[in-house]
Amino acid sequence: MIKAIETRYNGYKFRSRLEARWAVFFDTLGLKYKYEPEGYKLRNGSYYLPDFWIPLENHEYEGAGYFVEIKPTKMSKEEDKKCELLAIDSGHMVCALLGSPWPKEFNILKWMRNTGELKPMTVHQIINDHKYDTNFHKLGFIGYPVFAALIDAGKPVAPEEFAHAYETARSARFEHGERG
Repeated sequence: MIKAIETRYNGYKFRSRLEARWAVFFDTLGLKYKYEPEGYKLRNGSYYLPDFWIPLENHEYEGAGYFVEIKPTKMSKEEDKKCELLAIDSGHMVCALLGSPWPKEFNILKWMRNTGELKPMTVHQIINDHKYDTNFHKLGFIGYPVFAALIDAGKPVAPEEFAHAYETARSARFEHGERG
C-alpha cells in the first residue's frame, strides 16, 4: 500500500493531499471547518477520528453540523461501520466524500443521524432532493455537506463560485513549501 503524503495547509497538518485539497475547496467557498477536532469512542468500543467537522452556524440548535470523512476511492467495511456508529452515537449527519474535489470525480455516502442508515447519493438524487435551488441545478453535484452548510449559513453560492472553488482546489500546489 502506498502511503499518503502529509500536507501542511492553513495551519493544519493534513494526513493527505486529498484532504488538503478539500480544505482548499471549503476555504474558497468561505465554508468554516475544523480538521480532526475530536476523536470518539463508539458504542462497540472502537475509536474514530473524523476528518472534518463542518459547523452549521445559523441552525435552530447549538452545536449543529456535519462530520465529513475523505477517502480517495471507497471505504472499507470497518470504516463504513465506524461512520454508521458515529452518526447514531452523535446524532449528527456523517458524510464521506470519495475522490477529489472536481465535478464528476467524487461521490458521496451519507449516513443519517440517529438511524445510521446509509444513503449512497447520486447526482440525480441530490439534484431531485434540492429542486428548490436553481443554482444547485446549474452546478450539478457539489456534495451534500457543503451544500447544506452553505444554505444553512444563508450564503447563496453562484455556479461560477463553485467552479472557482473546484479550480482552486485542483490547482493548489503543496510541494516545495508551497501552501495551497
